[in-house]
Amino acid sequence: MEFFRDIYAEVESESEASELTSDEVVGAVRSGCSEVDSLLDAQDYEGAISPLLDLYEILKTRKYFIMIQEEVGFEEYLRMVTWVCFRICFCFMEQKDYPRAFFYIDQVRGNNTDCFMEWINVYVNSERIDALGIVEYYAKESSRVREIFQEDEDFNKVMDFLERRLGYLYLQVGQYEDAREVFTRLLDNPASSQFAREELEYLDEIEKRE
Repeated sequence: MEFFRDIYAEVESESEASELTSDEVVGAVRSGCSEVDSLLDAQDYEGAISPLLDLYEILKTRKYFIMIQEEVGFEEYLRMVTWVCFRICFCFMEQKDYPRAFFYIDQVRGNNTDCFMEWINVYVNSERIDALGIVEYYAKESSRVREIFQEDEDFNKVMDFLERRLGYLYLQVGQYEDAREVFTRLLDNPASSQFAREELEYLDEIEKRE
């Protein structure tokens, strides 16, 4: 990782001149990603944040953006940015640092289904006052979700997820009738039926106690 650190030191110095080749920059970024993977495999989320933030700074620097794009193309560059932002968010979520988690995932929330769902999770897990409104909006405005995810598989995956999150939030705020309606609807969905049965059982227990 020494070469990767050298590149980041150059970013920090804001040097205009660069002797690095496009191939070297791409290689250093990929090496940084490998280091992050090793740290995440070891569940060292705190340790992964530093190299992830270094990667983010490199990827957002204009001259490196140009070099990387010339070497591997824009789609691969975008994949790198998405990969990094998602994992920064994940690590901050593990530390319950929700504002910083939101900052990074918000930048890539529409890039793939995992990013969008993690974006929703930040709202829900941080107990933001607008969490229910956001989840309810996307769960009920399926046409908006379809605009973002046009492939049926991606669309269905996100809509199922939103329904589960919506039912959970209804439970949290005591809207039990709404929660029951959502979970009953999910019983017909093979991907969510087990979850729905368990939540309905939990809901029954709550209502018996009240």
